[in-house]
Amino acid sequence: MIINTLTLLIMKKIYVLPLIAILAFTLNFCSKHSDDPTPAPPAITSSVSMKVGGEIKTFNTVTVKEQPYTANGENFVDLEITASQNGSTTEFIIFYIGKGNLGQNVSWDFNYTLNEVPYAQIGTSVGSEATINSNNKLKGSFSGTVTASDDKTLELTQGSFDITY
Repeated sequence: MIINTLTLLIMKKIYVLPLIAILAFTLNFCSKHSDDPTPAPPAITSSVSMKVGGEIKTFNTVTVKEQPYTANGENFVDLEITASQNGSTTEFIIFYIGKGNLGQNVSWDFNYTLNEVPYAQIGTSVGSEATINSNNKLKGSFSGTVTASDDKTLELTQGSFDITY
């Protein structure tokens, strides 16, 4: 009887020890992989840039707000684009473009604030061209003159926007 009990205990250990080893290996393997950092998705980069007074400015903080509205029974969406340098509140650009609109002069209300002084598009003083405007992607160019309330003007040249939202 003692031999049978001893044999039974030894047999249990022979089966249990490999199971414990396999379980320990499995847990250790899983824990190493769960500690690995998940690769970050590619950064979505958006920018608006232009040349003002001979200086190239790049605005890397870009937000796009969709503004839906109805006119004459049809639904439309305007895009409000705001761009600044690292979130600056003293220098930024705001302009509008209809979602899906392509071609020349499809933006309006182009405003540029420099050192907290707002400059605005007067009539068609800023021209633009949208070459891509779909699937949350907006790309194009602009140039023209903006005017402050004291009639001081700034010439904007080589303007471009490449925005993913």
